[in-house]
Amino acid sequence: MKTFVNVGEQKIFVHIIGKGKPIVFLHGGPGGNHEFFLPYMEPLANEFN
Repeated sequence: MKTFVNVGEQKIFVHIIGKGKPIVFLHGGPGGNHEFFLPYMEPLANEFN
């Protein structure tokens, strides 16, 4: 699921894959692309759901 969440007065984009306890990936700066992490996130989502 791709959505935005409110954190204080800011909206932050989140991409939720799988179920269970969250693992948080931070891309490191404005304008960074989260898709770089997908090859790592999808296997973790399958293993730790």
